[in-house]
Amino acid sequence: MFNDDDKAAVIHEEPQEESVADVLLAPVRFSGMVAAKGAGYIRPLVPRLVSLSVCLLLIPLLVLLSALSGLFVWKNIAVGWDVPLYLHYGDGVPPYAEVQLPRLASHQAYNIYLHLTVPATESNFALGNFMTQLTLATPSNQTLAFTRRPAIVPLPRSTSWIDWSRPTSVDLTIPLLSAFTPGTSQVVGRLELGRRDEWRTLGLGYGRELSVLSASLRGVTKPEGIR
Repeated sequence: MFNDDDKAAVIHEEPQEESVADVLLAPVRFSGMVAAKGAGYIRPLVPRLVSLSVCLLLIPLLVLLSALSGLFVWKNIAVGWDVPLYLHYGDGVPPYAEVQLPRLASHQAYNIYLHLTVPATESNFALGNFMTQLTLATPSNQTLAFTRRPAIVPLPRSTSWIDWSRPTSVDLTIPLLSAFTPGTSQVVGRLELGRRDEWRTLGLGYGRELSVLSASLRGVTKPEGIR
C-alpha cells in the first residue's frame, strides 16, 4: 500500500511527464497545423495547377511532334529540279549531253522540259525545225522512257523599229515528257539536239547544227491524288 508521501510523489511526476511529451510533440503539431492551413489555401487552386501542369507537359510534346512531322514531309515530299547540260559538239553526231538526274521520288509523276538559250543568229533561224531526243534509263542501262520532240527557233520581236534593239538571244522551253513516273530514285539521261542531216549546208553555207548558249533539263512535280 502507498503511504501519503508516495502518492504525492506519483502525482508530482505525472504532470512532469506530460509536459515533456507536449514539448516533443509541439513541432509535429505545429507542422500539422501549417500543412492543414496550407492545404486550405491551395485547395481552391488545385484545378488551375492541374491544368497548368498538363499544358507544361503537352507543349514540349507538341513541339517535338511538329518538328518530326516537318522533317518527314521535307524528306518525303518531292520537289522540282533543274540540272545543267553540257553539249558535246564535233563528234560526228548531233550535239548531245549525258547527265545524272538528282535523286527522284520513285512514285512521283514529273513533267520534264528542256530549256535552251540560243543566240539570235541567222544560222539558227535558217535551221528550221530540229529534233530533241531524250532517253532516260537506270544506271544499269535499262530504258525507262524515250521521246523525240520537234522545235524551232522563233524570230525575236524587237521592242522598237531600231534594228540594234533586237534581242541577242532567244529562250526556248520544249516539253519532253508528261507525268513521267520513274519507278526508281536513280535515273541517268541522254539528250540529243539537232538534225541527223547536219552535214548538209543551208542556202548561205550555214551548217545544219543548232548553236546553244546554255541548256538545262527541268523536272516539275505533277501532284496526283492525296499524298
